[in-house]
Amino acid sequence: MIPDINLLPKYERQNIVLYRIFIISLIVVLLTFIGLTYTYFHTKANISKMAEENELLVEQQTLLEAQLANAGSNKPESLEAVVNFAEEQVIPTSVLIEELNNLLPNNAHLTTYDYVPGLVEIESLFETKSDASTYIIHLLESNYMNDVRIDQIETIELIGTEPGDESVTDYKQNVRYFLDINLAELKKGAKLDE
Repeated sequence: MIPDINLLPKYERQNIVLYRIFIISLIVVLLTFIGLTYTYFHTKANISKMAEENELLVEQQTLLEAQLANAGSNKPESLEAVVNFAEEQVIPTSVLIEELNNLLPNNAHLTTYDYVPGLVEIESLFETKSDASTYIIHLLESNYMNDVRIDQIETIELIGTEPGDESVTDYKQNVRYFLDINLAELKKGAKLDE
């Protein structure tokens, strides 16, 4: 048998835990340094950008203050100019109501009319649903309308349409429309109507 002779000392790592802690700490310090460097340069870029925006806003403020000072020194407008401006702002809804009535088919009539500048809500009673669809086609062909939308159609029962006659039952179609009005055409139509 051959003897096993090893003259080199047996080497064992006893501090492997300390070595791993050192490597992990080094990686954490390196990542922290990279993060702080990125944050520094990013914040510095944002500060310079905000400084430029602040300069622009200060320039705009001085310009607006100068315009405000000049506006206060102008002569007051004449009464005629003010009246003309007010007349241009008036929307002639009577022309619109005439148009809505003229486009109604026979045996139909408007029941409600709500006007908000640029938008009108109307309700109409029709004999049949085909009359309601014909009416929407006529509305879409009108120069005074940008868009027409049906919101609701319901069949209502009218009992005793004649005074003293309660045995007659009549069915009507109650239709609610939303109309997007072309204000420029409406004003033109009103001027032509004058």
